[in-house]
Amino acid sequence: MTFLHFRIHDEPGVILDTHATSTPPAPTSAASAAGHLWDLHNVADFAGLAYDPARAELVLEWVVPPTVTNPWGDESNHHPGCQLHFRGVTYLAVGPRDPEMPASEDLTLEWCGMAERGASSATTWEFPHASSSAVFRLAFHGGMTIEVVASEVELVASPMVKG
Repeated sequence: MTFLHFRIHDEPGVILDTHATSTPPAPTSAASAAGHLWDLHNVADFAGLAYDPARAELVLEWVVPPTVTNPWGDESNHHPGCQLHFRGVTYLAVGPRDPEMPASEDLTLEWCGMAERGASSATTWEFPHASSSAVFRLAFHGGMTIEVVASEVELVASPMVKG
């Protein structure tokens, strides 16, 4: 899978970094894109997914609650949301949530990165070079997981609202 215009930070978490790369990412919760950091853990809410089977495309979306002042862990990033666009999707699986957890926990991304299909925790993650069972996996506080195999993924910033 090629990561377009962003990379996933190496430390565990969910921070995305916007520098073009195809380097295999480690489990994380943050990324960089459009010159910003995008901490998807505890600062932005997962808003849902849309899958277009005819185009083999998947979009995952995060939005910033209006009360959050530093939504992405980056003082210079004022975007109201972002999306991960997966193209050339050949595998998509959504795992069940934990019914003991409040539904509000489904909004929070715990971690994401490359893993073997069906991996149960971040501690089992190692990038499987040329593995046919490698997936991009997202795990949420509420127990839900999303696994995707696609030819590429791109982080797209939501347009800033002019006020």
